[in-house]
Amino acid sequence: MIKKGFLVFFLTGMAAAAIGGPGPLFRGRVSVVIEGVRERSGEIGVLLFDRADGFPDDSQVSVQHRVVPAKTGRVVLDFEGLPFGTYAVAVIHDLNGNRKVDTNLLGIPREGYGFSNNARSLFRAPRFHEAAFAHNGPAAIIRIDMIY
Repeated sequence: MIKKGFLVFFLTGMAAAAIGGPGPLFRGRVSVVIEGVRERSGEIGVLLFDRADGFPDDSQVSVQHRVVPAKTGRVVLDFEGLPFGTYAVAVIHDLNGNRKVDTNLLGIPREGYGFSNNARSLFRAPRFHEAAFAHNGPAAIIRIDMIY
């Protein structure tokens, strides 16, 4: 005989699964592969967003953010346990370690940067929808080519 509490717990879990609710079956890893880092000085900052608000530079509203020492060539960061959904990534190579994007008088970055989908825009940062990708499996690999 199945106890009533277990049955409620089981059915609640099944309902959440059916509508894509939180749970281990609906989470996965996103690996961000950053290519073309020119030098090993400074830090690589990666911001992961699940909505347009704050994209691409507000770490306070990003889902997760990481800062790692820079190294020449390729840098790989894994974001584990992310719920399935739509995300966008912004990357900066912070050469001087001041944790912000340094720009020239025209507002053009003087440090390396990149976005998921290798989204680019001539006179502005890409919008969230331009850099967005679907995370809907156990593992996703996002490749970003740095722009200097």
